[in-house]
Order: sequence, then C-alpha cells, then structure tokens
Amino acid sequence: MNNLGPKIKKIRKEKKITLSRLAGEDLSASMLSLIENDKATPSIEMLSLIANKLNIPINELFEEVNMTELRNLFKEVKFLYPRSLRQTEDQKEKLVFLVKPYIDRLPICYESGQLFLDYGDAIVDLKADLNFGLQYIDKAIYIFKEIGLVTDWIEANIYKSTLYFLKHDYNVALQILIQTEDELSNLLAIPYSSITATTHIDLLFMLSQNYFAVGNSDEGYSYLRKVLQYYKEINIFYRTNEVYRLAIMQATLDSNKNDLSYFFKKFIEYIRFSEDVNAKLDLYISMAHYHNNFSKNIDNAHHYLLKYLNTSTDNGSKVYEYFNLEMGINLYLKGEYKKALTYLDKIGETPVFIQHPYELARFAQVYTYRALCYEQFGQLSDAIVNAKIAVDKVKFFSDTPYKKFIKETYNIFVKKINEKKI
Repeated sequence: MNNLGPKIKKIRKEKKITLSRLAGEDLSASMLSLIENDKATPSIEMLSLIANKLNIPINELFEEVNMTELRNLFKEVKFLYPRSLRQTEDQKEKLVFLVKPYIDRLPICYESGQLFLDYGDAIVDLKADLNFGLQYIDKAIYIFKEIGLVTDWIEANIYKSTLYFLKHDYNVALQILIQTEDELSNLLAIPYSSITATTHIDLLFMLSQNYFAVGNSDEGYSYLRKVLQYYKEINIFYRTNEVYRLAIMQATLDSNKNDLSYFFKKFIEYIRFSEDVNAKLDLYISMAHYHNNFSKNIDNAHHYLLKYLNTSTDNGSKVYEYFNLEMGINLYLKGEYKKALTYLDKIGETPVFIQHPYELARFAQVYTYRALCYEQFGQLSDAIVNAKIAVDKVKFFSDTPYKKFIKETYNIFVKKINEKKI
C-alpha cells in the first residue's frame, strides 16, 4: 500500500509514540519498522490495529484519494457492467486499468468496497487466478463489516462463495455461507443494522443450493422451506422460479412423489397468480424432464416440450439448451434416432450458467444419448468415445440417477467392444 509506511511513521512521531509502544502482541516492533520503511505491506487488519493505537480513524491512513475523485472512479467503473454476464473481456481489462492506480489507496467506505469487488472479479477472470482475486474480495468484505453495511457484507460473502461454486469446490462454497449465517445474528444485534428481504432470500436460497450440491438433502430442504415460509411472512416473490426449479429437481432425484406433487402444484399456482412467462417455460421443461427421465411417459414429455416450443415470449428468454437436451432424449426414447442426434448435436459445451453438480451431470447425458444414437447406426467406436466423455464429466460428482445411468451405459459399451474383439 504505497506511501502508507511513511504516513504511519509521520503520525506516530507527531503523536510522540515510540515504535515499541505502538507494537504489541498482535504486531511486533520489527514488523512495524518494515511497514514504516515500505519493506512490508500491511493487511487491512494490521492497519486497523495501528489506527486504533494511534487513536485515529483508519480512513486517515488512506486520505490520498479524495471522495470526489473516488466517486468519479466509481461511476466510471459502473458503466463497464462489473460482475455481470454483459461485461466483455475488453471492459474487464479497462476496469483493471482504471482501478489499479487506486487499489492500494482506497479509503474505508462503500464505494471502495464495491471497487474491491469489481476489481477482484475482473482479476479472477482475466488471470484465471482465484486466490489473487480473493485478496481484494476479502478487503471488500472487511470494509462492509467495518462500516456496518450488513446487506453489502452478505452479498460480498455470497459472491465469494459463488466463485468457489463456479470452480466446483462446493464444500468451501458452503462453509463460507454457513459462516456468514453464523455471524449474521451478531451483526444484526448492532443498533440500526438491517438487511434487505431480497438479500435474506439470496442467503437462504444459496445455502439450500449448496447443501444439495454436497449431497445433504435434509439441510437443503430445510433452507428451501425457510425461503417458502419467508415468502408467506413478507408477501414477496423473489427468485421464485429458481426456488421451485431446485425443489422439483431435488424431489425428482429423491423419487419423493409427495414433495414432487406439492412443489409442482405450488409452482403452477404461482404461475397462474403471476402470469410469469419465464416461470411457465421453466415448468414445461421440468415436466418434460420428469417424464423423460423418471416416469418414462414419453408422450407426456413430448406434449410439454411442444408447449415450451409454442409459448411466445417478447424478450427472447428461452433457454434452448434445456429444450434441445430433453427433445433429444425424448426422440431417442421414441426410436427417432437421427432426429434425436440432430437436437443433441445442437448442444456444444455445457452452458456457462450451468454449474450445479446435478445440472452438470444432467447435461453430461448429452454424450451418453449421443453414444446410444451412434450405437443404433452401428458406429460403436463413436459410441464408446462419447460414453467415456460422459463418465469423465461426472466422476467427481456425488451419486445421482444421471451418474448411475451414464456409468451403466458406458460399462455396457465396454462389454460390447470386448465381446467384439473376442
């Protein structure tokens, strides 16, 4: 943090505080000497300790950036769509270029917290280095907690958890959320502290999703029910599509017909009430998925796929990857193998927005069903190549019906290849 050392030294001497007096159990005199001579970079925690002992607000150590300059930077960065799917690589690079000269001199305030998050996100993507970017995200988390912005603190922690989730490190992602919830009650005990309803739902939903991701269905359902109860208490409907989609997916995988019937019913009630076209599309795909993969009622599945296809939307929001997957499966089950492969081949790599292990395993079936189609064409070598790709994609995931189906299909192909060699 440029020029911090000399500034600390200057304030210490002005206040006639010796180096040994400024030091203590948490910070040695030798470390302080290195900091004052710009030979060591202090952490935010160290700076907080130093500021307390100097009896000054920590902002005073960062006053090189005045608030007018900082707010202008903040506005300029927001035009680059930070932390959104709309942001291009060029915009990420421009963001880093703009913020980098200030990054070691940002004061403790809301704008700085947001800039640390934006900068950390861009660094993670551009350098493909999670740990390097996390140091800035952790600074944002510290700032929001320090100045009592509980909503922003939760959102920053959720963002940090999401970065681990995107790397498929689901256990670490979950632990961050558990710790956030544990600390939340203490923060809310501070006078005038509060969180928005949507942020509270975000935290509960992400806890549910992450518990399911690590295979803890009981806790996952517990947090889903907390979200649904919260809807009743405050009469708000936020992330409703995602909540019901997750609930239906889990109930389907668990073969829990009672829960499945209940969640489908509640989802339909919500759609009738809200007239939400996107929710209707999600429902049709969920219905098709259930009938394709579990009830094996392929006519019902085809019926819902056609309803999906024929539902008009004004904003082009249809997610055709799900449609192509389920239509490909449906046509294979109908024995229309060429048509099935046409739809399955429309799906390239798994879409970037799909990161939950259940959904990733579900989409790995693309390769398995391609393999099954190739088998029908007598192309056994192409079949086993695709079947092996599917197995490799799910090998580190917890057991699901998708994973079981993928492995069993691959083993059948291996057996057929071996028999053919004999």
